[in-house]
Amino acid sequence: MTDTVTLRSPLFGWTVEPLLLRPYLQRLIRSRNAVLVASLRGSAPDQAR
Repeated sequence: MTDTVTLRSPLFGWTVEPLLLRPYLQRLIRSRNAVLVASLRGSAPDQAR
């Protein structure tokens, strides 16, 4: 599975996107994927980073 995310910030997009939004969304997607994998394995997600 591949997640493709396109984002546009309405305020100060060219500065906010790479500094705040992109890292936040990367962490969010990694966390979501960990939950999905753990649910398929039948265990709790690993909280270590």
